[in-house]
Amino acid sequence: MNSHLSQSSLKIPLHKNCQIIGFHSANIWAFNKSPGVSTHPNSSQFSSSTLLQSQYDPKNECYKWKDQKGNLQSLYLVHRLDSPTSGLLLTTTDHDIASQLKDAFYKKEVKKTYLAVVRSNGKPIRKCWEDNLEKKHINGKVRVVAGRCGHSATTHVSVKNRKHTKIGELLLLEMNPKTGRTHQLRVQCAKRKIPILGDRTYGDFSLNRKFSRSFKNSRLFLHSARIEIKIKNNLGQTIEWKIESSVPNEFSNLFD
Repeated sequence: MNSHLSQSSLKIPLHKNCQIIGFHSANIWAFNKSPGVSTHPNSSQFSSSTLLQSQYDPKNECYKWKDQKGNLQSLYLVHRLDSPTSGLLLTTTDHDIASQLKDAFYKKEVKKTYLAVVRSNGKPIRKCWEDNLEKKHINGKVRVVAGRCGHSATTHVSVKNRKHTKIGELLLLEMNPKTGRTHQLRVQCAKRKIPILGDRTYGDFSLNRKFSRSFKNSRLFLHSARIEIKIKNNLGQTIEWKIESSVPNEFSNLFD
């Protein structure tokens, strides 16, 4: 059961480019994260480019701040989005609910839907992608490679729209990852020679430059569009919620 969205119940120091787009009575908050905003800082230090403009507690995976009455408030992260990825991000102010949600994400019981824009390479898009992904640390940065080693990664894919442009045929993909590997969708697209537009790590850098010149946009075209959860709280009550983040204008403009 959803409650009426009420921002007045808790003043969250949200980044100016992010928005509250949903609230569930189980104290679950849904945010729309802008590209370029980090889900959390790399340490407990304050950062102006993170989801919340407050201190972060990496041990408990939560932001902390004092409200107008001087009371300490906490907001727990239950999953992550890469900094260049936009869209839906769930959090909660309830420690027990945070544990339930983290467990649901870990057990792959949460249905996630992403949108991505790629340039067609002329080959048909298979409906199910299965790969082994291995995470490596190279020069202090996380990189993921697809090969024989690593953890299995599965994603269901469908083409939602397509359009011929001056740089080739663009495809709007709907992607449902069944696993939650680091950089999963970006690496799986790159492996199939259809890297996500604007990907500065795994992408086609020449194509990115051409696209940026033609469409005046250099963002990563990957968006967290929908999340569906079903968990039980400590009282044994079932919490179900389906929340969506609207398609970014940058995506829609490409296919108008």
